[in-house]
Amino acid sequence: ELEVLSAKRLTPCLSLVIEETADYLFTLSTSSRLDQKNQDQCYRAFLVLQSASKIIVSEIASTISRAFQHYWSPTADGETDLEDESPALSLVPLEEFEDTLAIEKIVTAGTERFWLELESIMLRLGSGLDIEPDAVELPVSPRTICSAYRQSLQNIDFPRAFLVDADSAFVRKLLPELAGIYRALNEYLASLDLLPDIETELKQT
Repeated sequence: ELEVLSAKRLTPCLSLVIEETADYLFTLSTSSRLDQKNQDQCYRAFLVLQSASKIIVSEIASTISRAFQHYWSPTADGETDLEDESPALSLVPLEEFEDTLAIEKIVTAGTERFWLELESIMLRLGSGLDIEPDAVELPVSPRTICSAYRQSLQNIDFPRAFLVDADSAFVRKLLPELAGIYRALNEYLASLDLLPDIETELKQT
């Protein structure tokens, strides 16, 4: 039920956010602060995003749906899988590193803004699923959504020169929408008598 509610609230929101992000790129492509070459590249970025908007929304929704099947992290309680540990230093391409930093910045902004809502959802899910709250891998977290968004841009060969602009516009449009979605998810879980007063307790502590 929570997955269905999440999809019902998030899918139209994502469609709107992608549309508004594309509109921002179109406006930017006509800006006098860009030279002719960058205006042309920005307009191309707008066309790519606009034409693939439905695909992007579908891919993000699919990622979130899969995340609902893997909501629990068995190693979150401190246990580690020694077979997965590697003593070697793992190097990544510079572009991948920059992408990771950009996603982390977005995630930090979203997590700080919605700490109360996110903590409440995780505590309620932990209670309902009878697992530790810090073992919950929240399927609708800012990290899941933003990582899926970035991956979808890579899949459509979005121009790297305007990734930062696409990121910032996406976040500006997305974060206000998430407030209502997280509120609805918490209200649903509270209606099942899962820690109905947890927000008050969190604020007090």
